[in-house]
Amino acid sequence: MASALEAPPIEPNIAIPPGEHLEEELEARGMTQRALADLLGRPPQMISQVIRAKKSITADFALELEGALGIPAHIWIGLEANYQLSRARLEWQAGLEDHDLAGLLSAVEVVSSEGFADEDAPFIGRVRRLTGDPWRTIARRLEGALQSGLLDLREAPAEAGRSDRIFVLSERGRALLRR
Repeated sequence: MASALEAPPIEPNIAIPPGEHLEEELEARGMTQRALADLLGRPPQMISQVIRAKKSITADFALELEGALGIPAHIWIGLEANYQLSRARLEWQAGLEDHDLAGLLSAVEVVSSEGFADEDAPFIGRVRRLTGDPWRTIARRLEGALQSGLLDLREAPAEAGRSDRIFVLSERGRALLRR
């Protein structure tokens, strides 16, 4: 959780495929997709698929781009990783909209309150028991609600020196639940 002096992390609300950067780079150089394909010995369709986000930039392709364009391979890999992470985050947040958000927030409120039965179970297991959703769905929804500012996160000691992630309603989450 950010302190009063720290800004919360800024998360993109769009996912920009690395192919857009490749297309801009080709335009800036006055190079066509076909010319790049010829230079790399790749089919032109492959370059087009990367630009249209139909194909990912692999490590091998990033090395080929580095040799052809002089842009380090780690830049291409980083752009691909950021794109995939942004897409996943947006899908998680969309999952919040697809499900009963009030039900999730109510379950979090009950589970994070004192005296909830079965304190030995991990937090996510207790929420799962109340909502009836599968583990993966609950994990995705909790992370999405956290990223959306509806929940805050606390660590609590658990068995064998591990810690349990405890989600609690944020001010924004409480306001949404009270509507």
